[in-house]
Amino acid sequence: MKLTVKEYMSSRKVSRRTIYNRIENNQLTTVKENNKLYIIEENLGTKKSSITKNQVSNSLEVNSKLLREIQKEINNLIMLTNEFDYKLIRERLVSLDNANINVFNKLDTISKYKIDENFDLILSQLEKSINMGEILSKKVNDIEEKTNMLEQKFELIYEHVIDFSEKFSILFSDRFGEKTEKEKKKLINIFNKK
Repeated sequence: MKLTVKEYMSSRKVSRRTIYNRIENNQLTTVKENNKLYIIEENLGTKKSSITKNQVSNSLEVNSKLLREIQKEINNLIMLTNEFDYKLIRERLVSLDNANINVFNKLDTISKYKIDENFDLILSQLEKSINMGEILSKKVNDIEEKTNMLEQKFELIYEHVIDFSEKFSILFSDRFGEKTEKEKKKLINIFNKK
């Protein structure tokens, strides 16, 4: 037996999910060829194999080894925290804090002098960027207008093409088919209107 999943679904009248559940439970044997899954054997009498005591004991051993390793790492971290010199860190933090305060005070005095100079520069840059924004806005509007004009021209060309095709079909049918006098007058009126 070699059936695709679709063929098996239609012959056994089961859903695709049922088929995949049976594959997971080892009730169907499959082979994959050319990116297609073929069912080659049915084992509907067998159920999914249960976990054996051996597998449980193996997993318990592995888990206990992992727990022992984690316990060792935790003990190492506890030893490191006990040996850590907090007094040295506290002294370093205080000295860094004092240095930061000194730098902040110096920056404060320097920044008071620089604020006036930088404000004029920032203001001129802001005015330039506003002017540039207005120019870009005008250009975008111009592009939109040109796009609208192009769309209108394409619509006009399309109408002319349709009108020409209608006239050509009338001429073509007149040339190769029998026309009555009434139809010939219609043809003449069409050309006179334009």
